[in-house]
Amino acid sequence: MDARQILRKKLCAYRAKLTLHDQTIASQKITQQLIQNPHFQKSQYIAAYIAINQEIDPEIIIKTAWQCHKDCYLPVLQEKKLIFSVYKKNMPLIKNQFNIPEPPLSSESIIEPCHLDVVLVPLLGFTNNGERLGMGGGFYDRSFSFLLNGVRPAKPYLIGLAYEWQKLKSFESSAWDVPLNAIITEENFYLNTSF
Repeated sequence: MDARQILRKKLCAYRAKLTLHDQTIASQKITQQLIQNPHFQKSQYIAAYIAINQEIDPEIIIKTAWQCHKDCYLPVLQEKKLIFSVYKKNMPLIKNQFNIPEPPLSSESIIEPCHLDVVLVPLLGFTNNGERLGMGGGFYDRSFSFLLNGVRPAKPYLIGLAYEWQKLKSFESSAWDVPLNAIITEENFYLNTSF
């Protein structure tokens, strides 16, 4: 087991001890910050996720986006990459092999990742300079690898949703890791100024 796998195991174990109350309070505080953020307010096409295993829950963010007539998308796992499919109110979701709910796919429901304005990203750990430690599947990194080619475009704007305790001093990153533009926790807003 390498250092990243050991770190993931430790962070997963800590997160598993969180109560629904812990998750709800942190998610509410993050929602309040995010819906006032200019990137969210100016966006039209927003990708979110369905929270599992005590992740920060973006459910209220999604509902707020719908109320503001924004288009919401959820990731659908396809061949080690994520495809983003539209997510509408009362839409039935189907669980994938990791037990994560996904919207049904159709050719007209899909948006290319490069056309998204804001992408809300789950994580296990992060650093001040936008590094993200995920679950190890590399799905987000493969889906947004185009952001590593040359000058970083303004969109999509990747925002990690995290608990403050998930902030790490450092961890071993890889060349294919796609940095986040920003991370929002229940206590702080961390902006990646390296772009």
